[in-house]
Amino acid sequence: LLLKECIREAKEKLIGVTILHLSAYGPNVVAQNLYKKVGFIEHSRLPKGVYYKGEYHDHIGMHMHL
Repeated sequence: LLLKECIREAKEKLIGVTILHLSAYGPNVVAQNLYKKVGFIEHSRLPKGVYYKGEYHDHIGMHMHL
């Protein structure tokens, strides 16, 4: 609900903004699926772009056209 409210606020109050962008952490498939469910699409993937707790993971860029 919070994500949907943020998108609604962006559409109503951020006049001139046409694209929302966010980043996702490769192993966080739950978050990626949520973003896709509300309309974000993956537009880039940087393999091993994030180093966390001794391991490299993909950095995923996602966007949505308002």
